[in-house]
Amino acid sequence: MKLLLLAPHCDDEMAGLPLYFFLQRKGDVELKILSFSPCKETAQSLHYAEDVIAEEEQVALHSVGIPLESTQTFQFPVRRFSEHRQEILEELIKIRTDFNPDIVLGPSSSDIHQDHQVVHNEMLRCFKNSTTILGWSYPWNTFCEENNVFFELDESIIKKLVAFCAFFKTQKHKRYMQEDFVRAQYITAGIKIGKPFAVGYRCIRFRGVL
Repeated sequence: MKLLLLAPHCDDEMAGLPLYFFLQRKGDVELKILSFSPCKETAQSLHYAEDVIAEEEQVALHSVGIPLESTQTFQFPVRRFSEHRQEILEELIKIRTDFNPDIVLGPSSSDIHQDHQVVHNEMLRCFKNSTTILGWSYPWNTFCEENNVFFELDESIIKKLVAFCAFFKTQKHKRYMQEDFVRAQYITAGIKIGKPFAVGYRCIRFRGVL
């Protein structure tokens, strides 16, 4: 099983890692993460060195067992992805050819962040005929929830997700990076399927293979 996780910004992996950990528990899974921006502008606006968020990302991924060779980071500027739409599509086409994923997980159409919308649209253009596509969204970026597929998680996975978020010291002021919020969103999803914890995504395109 090959899973491609699309992270518009270098702290967005947290939306897709639950699925990776779920699949990893069920069997062999090969992960590829594309991070489209190192968030230099965001770091500078918070009075940090421009590379600090990208560095936090690498430490956080390593801490939860993700090999650094599984990740690839591009240099697109935050909130200006629309200016680079074609370049983003071309990078996706390259990974479609080189990696040939079974599942692509990226932003859902309900996510209103401008960069997330660009990645969502180019994801559909690139992978509409070739693979299963799932969409993630953040509660703070949406007006309605569209999740229709859920994966059960356990306490060990929740601890990994909490640990991942804790490594982003530049983001510690954000409510959604704090442990109680991280746990709450997976408890809420778990209630929908009668389990202690779960993660929900929107199934955009399902492609079954015999």
